[in-house]
Amino acid sequence: EVPLSQKIKNELDLYINNPKIGVEQDPLDWWNINKTTYPIMFVSAKKVMTIQATSVASERIFSKGGCILTDHRSSLTNEHASQLIFLTMNKDYIAKPVF
Repeated sequence: EVPLSQKIKNELDLYINNPKIGVEQDPLDWWNINKTTYPIMFVSAKKVMTIQATSVASERIFSKGGCILTDHRSSLTNEHASQLIFLTMNKDYIAKPVF
């Protein structure tokens, strides 16, 4: 049995020595075709390539941040402002107390 670290090294060496794809080729198609050749890297590629390429989420954060960082609250430290923005953006995932 080949150790996992060696499998990763072998796969990475094979990937690095593979010719680069052209700008006209779709990376998602390439990974779909080569997923059996690079099974370990494919797992990571799936996670990275499914990241949503949009600024809507960041714009929403800046909007919420603007509501939190008003002149009235300008004395907040950077850390406290970041914590308030984080809590505001994740309030739907925070368990509500049961009384």
